[in-house]
Amino acid sequence: MHGELLALLPPGAVAWGRFDLAAARRSPHFEGALALATSLGAEVDGVQRELGFDALHQSERLTFGVYLPPGSGGNGGWPVIVARGPYDRAAVIRAARATARDAAPEEGSERGVAYTIVGQRAYMFPAADVVVVMERSLVRRMAARLVGEERRSMRDDAHFDDLWALVDGQHGSLQVAADLAAIRSRVTLRARGVARTGDGLDRLVAWGDVPGDVSVRAAGQAHTEAAAREITRLVDASTRELSGQVMVRLLGLGRLLREGVVAHAEGDRVTLTAQANASEASRVLRISSALQEMGGTP
Repeated sequence: MHGELLALLPPGAVAWGRFDLAAARRSPHFEGALALATSLGAEVDGVQRELGFDALHQSERLTFGVYLPPGSGGNGGWPVIVARGPYDRAAVIRAARATARDAAPEEGSERGVAYTIVGQRAYMFPAADVVVVMERSLVRRMAARLVGEERRSMRDDAHFDDLWALVDGQHGSLQVAADLAAIRSRVTLRARGVARTGDGLDRLVAWGDVPGDVSVRAAGQAHTEAAAREITRLVDASTRELSGQVMVRLLGLGRLLREGVVAHAEGDRVTLTAQANASEASRVLRISSALQEMGGTP
């Protein structure tokens, strides 16, 4: 079971991601993408300090799932992060304690599975090279999955199978899936830029491969057929407008916008393909970072 980290996640996640970080780090774009994400406000370093380990630079593989708490309302879901890498249990707990202002760890056992509570997080180490971090309220659910009392897992979930089929299955080093309608029904999200497009989707899957050339394929189910057509119209209009700008052409990104980004709607389903060669991907990252530093919008 530990060979496939997605199999460790209990069923019922409204969003999940699976990342082959060992492969992603071999990409020349990896560090640039992290730097851009940080400049856009992602608290990459802060989250890793809270976890107690460098998930992005040390993990071979990483999987996450997001579970909605029972009841109604709330500002977010309960995340579970599963990482495979050369992590030392004692070092992870020490680092987590330091971030939690040296909160005394609480040791416990659930269904025979040992865990450690540090602050509001629980840590399990189901294998020598696997660490699981979760909200303490998820300890029972995780333990039930690890001992096989809960027989199903997110690997068995068929909720997104129809969408994966539209993008030829799950490929690439980066994969994500999300039930956006379920999340919106419970969580208040404040997105920038893409909110108008994303609000029309109920479900979404995407995979990406980033060795040098970058390939991304995504599929989504919209509220209605009209919403699907509107999403593709917005994508097409945006790429056409950008590709015609003199600066974009001078920077050599015209081909990417004219030919490399394709959106298509059929019924209430939307597919999007983006393909950039290594040179284009590098230029996009450099330009986006420069614009962000100058206070512009990438």
